[in-house]
Amino acid sequence: MDLVQDRLDAIAKAAREDGWRDAEGQLYRPDSYWMRGHLEPAGERDPTEEETAQLVEIEAAIAKRESEVDEDDHDYDDELRALTRKQDAIVSACRVFTAEQKAEHSLIVFIGHDGIEQVAFTRTAKGTAADGPKPPRPDYSQKVMDQLGGIRTMAVREALASDPELALDVLLTGLLGQVRGNAYSWQQAAEITAEKNRFHVDDAVMGHSTIADIDEIARADLDRLAETPTLDDMRQMDSEAKLRLLAYCVASQITSLSFHSDRDRQLAQIVGAAQINMADKWEPNQVFYDQLSKATLLKLLAEGCGNDAVENCQTMKRSDLAVTVNERLAGRRILPPALRPSALPDAADSESQAA
Repeated sequence: MDLVQDRLDAIAKAAREDGWRDAEGQLYRPDSYWMRGHLEPAGERDPTEEETAQLVEIEAAIAKRESEVDEDDHDYDDELRALTRKQDAIVSACRVFTAEQKAEHSLIVFIGHDGIEQVAFTRTAKGTAADGPKPPRPDYSQKVMDQLGGIRTMAVREALASDPELALDVLLTGLLGQVRGNAYSWQQAAEITAEKNRFHVDDAVMGHSTIADIDEIARADLDRLAETPTLDDMRQMDSEAKLRLLAYCVASQITSLSFHSDRDRQLAQIVGAAQINMADKWEPNQVFYDQLSKATLLKLLAEGCGNDAVENCQTMKRSDLAVTVNERLAGRRILPPALRPSALPDAADSESQAA
């Protein structure tokens, strides 16, 4: 994973050097992928002679392979998928973004279904004009926000996997809302369809975490069953074990979010019901602070140590400031805003939204 992340970071660095205002490398598609406007290229350049030769060679290889494979299997053939990825990579490289577009907008590099993807996002909301003053740079990058959302999700999953009764309440709330026709699956905190719901938080960021992995919580019960258990296997388990496994399954369906939504409101209710205090679960460490801007570090320092501390550190380099903030805020239970209770909509907000 580290080698892959290094490769993504190198691509992002090259993009910033090429003029992009922001460019980040992430292992997974951003949570906000469908919520943000996608930037259309200004045009396409003609492929170079080398690229043209490669495209001709790839197209010939695709045609040959398609003749060897049943048409129904084209989308699932590994060789065809690999050739298509190479073809798409060359075509994508021919997209042209102007210097103005790069200066205004951001690029995310991540691992998609077909390999490394580079997607340009607009920095303005869909349907709004891009002129006017540039918006202030956010305190926390999208990559950091995605990781903070993942940390919060891990804490909620841990709480549900450890509390079968609460897990049952969450499950029934989602099911009954859908059965009675007043809610939809995409509004629920838990995906009742049992998706994998993968997300990624860097291990290094979890250095000061007490959050237990849900697979370890359920390990003893899981080890008693086959990878795909039969109904007979399940019927032989005692009720308490079944409840623990139910809690594990419900916990595994909690999705990771880094933006407010209907699911976020339900997540807030679970946080309250489980009495989760994120300050007890996770504390920022040096690796986390190293990812923040100087302005954000100074804000956190002011909150934890007062404005006098900020005055003394104004002239420090960002890397040195990150070390100082880590040392000064250690044990003070100062969390990034996204993990504070005020960052989650409360029940009253949920009811007003429903009204």
